[in-house]
Amino acid sequence: MNLTKFAIENNRVTYMILAVIVVMGLIGYNNLSRDSMPPFTIRVCSVVTNFPGASPERVEELITDKIEKVVQELPELKEVTSESRTGLSIVNVSLRDDINQADLQPVWDRLRRKIESIQEDLPEGIRGPNVRDDGIGVVYGIQLALTGDGFSFYEMKQYADDIRDDLIKLDDASEVAISGIQEEQIYVEFDNSTLAKVGLTAGML
Repeated sequence: MNLTKFAIENNRVTYMILAVIVVMGLIGYNNLSRDSMPPFTIRVCSVVTNFPGASPERVEELITDKIEKVVQELPELKEVTSESRTGLSIVNVSLRDDINQADLQPVWDRLRRKIESIQEDLPEGIRGPNVRDDGIGVVYGIQLALTGDGFSFYEMKQYADDIRDDLIKLDDASEVAISGIQEEQIYVEFDNSTLAKVGLTAGML
């Protein structure tokens, strides 16, 4: 049987079948489930360590290599990558895809204990290492901007805090974060000769 010949000779049947397929496709499309924030499991964390003033080579040798070695002891490990910058070490840990959501936290806890066990082998003066396993998969659905001419940064932060407190009370809000805050700083101006007269140095001040 020649299907093409049949379709041409019986074009009404062909049009009817095509119309039925199109209608069923539209109905099926409209009935598809939708979720703007579908659940998914993030199996990645970062180990961040600050080593102020150290060169990338020193950071790699004294911190990154040692952290990578203990990370590789995890049986659930899929991949480990690292980046050593001036004064900063970042080790990214990725777990296997078969690790369930319920099993993630025990793995991160074991990772923290392993890193704590090498704390004495790390150089003094560092900040960390910090295992960051939260907030990686957070996607913010709404972003709001706050502007105000004539208001100080401190006043703007107070208003932003008030808005955050109201937003977090919403039933559908799981997390509200504030970014772009200008940190306050104090500048001290002095005259070296005046300090010398009273027996003080700039370091003592």
